[in-house]
Amino acid sequence: MADRVIQPPLAELDRLPTPLNDGEALVVSFFHDHLPDGWEIYIQPFLNGNRPDLVLFNSACGVAVFEVKHWDFDSKEFFVDRTGDAPQLSARDHNGRRVRVDERMRNPFPQVTRYRRQIYGLYCPRHRTAFGNVARLPMTAGLIVTSATTQRVRELFEPLRDDAAQREPELYPVAGFNDLRPERIEKVFPLCRRPASQPMDSDLAEDLRGWLREPAFSQEQRNPPELDGIQRRIATTRTNTGLRRVKGPAGSGKSVALAARAAELADTGKRVLVCSYNITLLNYLRDLTRQYARTAGKQRPEIEFVNFHAWCQRICADADGIEKLDRLLTQHSRDELFDEVMPNRAETLLRDSDRADGLPRYDAILVDEGQDFRLNWWSALRAALAEGGEMLLVADKTQNVFGTAKAWTEGAMPGSGFPGGEWMTLEHSYRLPPKMIHLLRTYADEFLVGEDVDIPVIEQGELDMYPVALKWIQTQPQQAVAASVEAVLEQMRGLQSHAAATDVIFLGGKRVGLDVVNSLEALDIRVRHTFDDRRNAGRERQLKRQFFQGAERVKATTLHSFKGWEAVQLVVHVSTVRSKEDRAVLYAALTRLKRRAEGSALTVVCSTPDLAEYGRTWPSYEETVTKTAVAWPDSRR
Repeated sequence: MADRVIQPPLAELDRLPTPLNDGEALVVSFFHDHLPDGWEIYIQPFLNGNRPDLVLFNSACGVAVFEVKHWDFDSKEFFVDRTGDAPQLSARDHNGRRVRVDERMRNPFPQVTRYRRQIYGLYCPRHRTAFGNVARLPMTAGLIVTSATTQRVRELFEPLRDDAAQREPELYPVAGFNDLRPERIEKVFPLCRRPASQPMDSDLAEDLRGWLREPAFSQEQRNPPELDGIQRRIATTRTNTGLRRVKGPAGSGKSVALAARAAELADTGKRVLVCSYNITLLNYLRDLTRQYARTAGKQRPEIEFVNFHAWCQRICADADGIEKLDRLLTQHSRDELFDEVMPNRAETLLRDSDRADGLPRYDAILVDEGQDFRLNWWSALRAALAEGGEMLLVADKTQNVFGTAKAWTEGAMPGSGFPGGEWMTLEHSYRLPPKMIHLLRTYADEFLVGEDVDIPVIEQGELDMYPVALKWIQTQPQQAVAASVEAVLEQMRGLQSHAAATDVIFLGGKRVGLDVVNSLEALDIRVRHTFDDRRNAGRERQLKRQFFQGAERVKATTLHSFKGWEAVQLVVHVSTVRSKEDRAVLYAALTRLKRRAEGSALTVVCSTPDLAEYGRTWPSYEETVTKTAVAWPDSRR
C-alpha cells in the first residue's frame, strides 16, 4: 500500500546498519501489502530502551507488537522437556544426544509479553500518565516463526505459553510461514479488522508515535555526510609534510571531515588512531566514521578510537609494566599527572629506541577538539607516528573550555611541527539553525569579551529554511530540577511529525543532572546517562563509554561530555557563568543544536541571574516554572 505510514521507509530497508533477515523482510512485506487501511508499521522502533521487531498501530483499532523468528529447525530435533519445574524447549542432535538450545529459543513468549507490558507503561506527556492508564485499545503480542509451519510452531511452543496467553489466544497469536498469505491475515493478526470500543484521542496517538518513530540519528546514519570542497580535500588528500591543522567554528564540519579522512585511510590498509580528550566524543566519531564508510562504499573501517589519557596509560603500562604505572599514578596530583607527567613519560618511552620495541606506531593520527590539547600532548602523539605518516588536528578556539586554545592560535606553534600560518579554515555552519547563530553572536559579544571568538557564517538564503523552537526559562536554583524535567516533557509533548522521543537530550551539571535522570526514570522514561551518584571515576568512565546516540532511550550527560556532539531536540541547564570556563562551556552547549528542514528545538533552563537579560533576547522567555514531575498513579498497569 503506497500511502501506508512505515518507518523506516521500505526503499531504505536495505541500508539499515543491521539489515533485516529473510524472515523479518518477509513479514514486513506481508503486513505492508495486506493490513487494512489505517495501520502504521514501525520496524525495530527505539522503544524506551528496547527494540522489538515490529510494532503495528491504528488509533481506531489497537496496537500490536510482533517478534519475528527465523530459526533453523532442521539442524536438531526439538522437543518440549517437561521434567523440570517448568516446560522448556530442548533438542537432540542427529545421534540422539542432548544439545544446548539458544536461550532466545527456549521460550520466546516472555519476550513478547514484556514488550506488551512496556508499551502499556510508556509515559504519555500530554496526559501525564502511563499509556495503559488512558488507552482503551486492545494490545496484541504475537509470535511469527518464518522457518516452520504454524502447526509445527504450535506443537513446540504451545506448552510454553502462560495462562494469560492461553485464556486470550486472540491477543497472543502464533503463526508460521504457511499463514503468511493474504486470505489468512486474520490468522496471523486476529484483531486487525476489529474496531476498538473506544478509539484513541489524537494527543495520545501522537505521544505513542513519539516513542515509535525512528530518531533523527538513525535516519541520518543511512545517508552519506555531505562534504563541501574544503572538507572533501581534507578527506582525500594529504600535505607534503603529512601534518595538517584545520580550524573552524561550531557546526562547520570539522568532525565530519576528520571521520571521512579516517575512513579513507583505513580503507587502504593504514593503521589509524583517532584521539580526543573527551571520552564520549569518541562514540560520536566512531559512528560518523562508520556512516561515511558504509555510504561511500568503503570497507568497515578498523580504526582505533581512544581517549588521550587512556592511550598514555597504555603506553606506560606496556613499556614500564603495571606496577611502575601504579606507582606513577600515586606520586602526583591529578593535574600534574594528566597535564605533564604521563604525556611526557609516554613521549620519552616512544622516542627511546631501546624501550619502544612493541609500542604502537600509526600511519595516521587524527585529533578532534584539538583546542583541548596541550602542546606536549601533541608531541607525545607525534612520537607514535610511523615514518612517512600523517597527522590531522582540528580545533575551534572559541570552545576554549580548558583554557588551552591560545597555544593553538600562535602562528608557528614552536615544537608542533606545523609551519607558521598554515591553517585550513572552515567558515560556514552546516549544522546550526541560522536563527541560533544570531543568538550566539549576542552571547559572545557580552560573555566572551577578550576571547578569540569564531562565530559561524550564515549561508545566503538559509535564514528561513530551518525552523527552530528556541526557549529560555529563567528559574530559581531550588526549582532547577523541576523546571528541567518539565522542559524535557514539554519537548516530548511538542514533537513534530518527524521527531522521536529518543531524540531528546538533556545537558546539565552532575548534581542537577542526576536528579533530572531520577525524576524521569520515576516516570518510567528510561535514560542513557553519564551521571554517577557514587562519585566513582571508574564508573563515570564506563558510563561515558556506553553513551552513544543510537541508544534506544532519552539521553542525558554533562555539558563537557557533549562537546563535539549534536542533537535536534536539546534541553540545557546552566547554573553559573562566573568563570571563563563556565562561559565557554555554555557557548559550546548552545552550539550543539543541529538544524533540520523539518525543525529542531532548544530549551535553556537557567538558574543564575547573570544570564537573565541575555535570556530576554530569545524568541520565547519565561520567568519561572513551578510544575513538578509526578510519580506514577497507583492504577498504573
